[in-house]
Amino acid sequence: MNIQKTTDHGKFSLHEKNRRLNYNKIEKLAEAMKKKNLLPLFPIVVNSKMEILDGQHRFEAAKRAKVTISFVVSDQEYDIEHVADSNNFQSHWQLSDYVNYYVKENKPDYITLQKLAKKYDIGVTGISNLSDKRNVTSDIKTGNFIFSDYAEMNELLSHARAIGIEFAFHFWNSRPFLRALRHVIKVKGYNKMRMGQKIQANRKLLVKCHEADAYIRVLEEIYNSNAVEHVRFL
Repeated sequence: MNIQKTTDHGKFSLHEKNRRLNYNKIEKLAEAMKKKNLLPLFPIVVNSKMEILDGQHRFEAAKRAKVTISFVVSDQEYDIEHVADSNNFQSHWQLSDYVNYYVKENKPDYITLQKLAKKYDIGVTGISNLSDKRNVTSDIKTGNFIFSDYAEMNELLSHARAIGIEFAFHFWNSRPFLRALRHVIKVKGYNKMRMGQKIQANRKLLVKCHEADAYIRVLEEIYNSNAVEHVRFL
């Protein structure tokens, strides 16, 4: 597959049979392209007349962002009717795919993120969902990710896994529990050793919950069991 590049946006045209444009999608793509042009990974497909068969939203976004177009000229019997069929079986990139790509580009923060995910056997999506940083998912996709809260994440996952292993709590790596524990360990006066001792004495209280707030209440009850001084988590 020969991927070509050009800055001449005027040489392309939209195929008359293609889908209607989603301008909200185009705006979001354009903003992402201004940060990182990923068209070399996802080139548009055109026919011999330079009519766009696949990638019209990427093309329009590239025009708005004023970035180089990466494209492939189809040399087969490929028309607009085949686009819908191909979209039915193609798989879109997952967040881990972007991480893997940038790891191969030797970006250190991505290497650290991937190692952390493997260490605790939790997906990179799960880790990104725990971050307080804005636009983490977008930054990962565009190559702008900086793992500024690595130490915090490592501490959180280490503490959660220790609870999971020591007390056979199989939901330690679930999103609600991790979000709850992330909140709890930031509470002034929180002590990990005390939490471990309290869970040991009140093991039956540690049950599966569906929301982070419910876990926080459970952990607060366990932590303050038979304690002279109570620490509030909420």
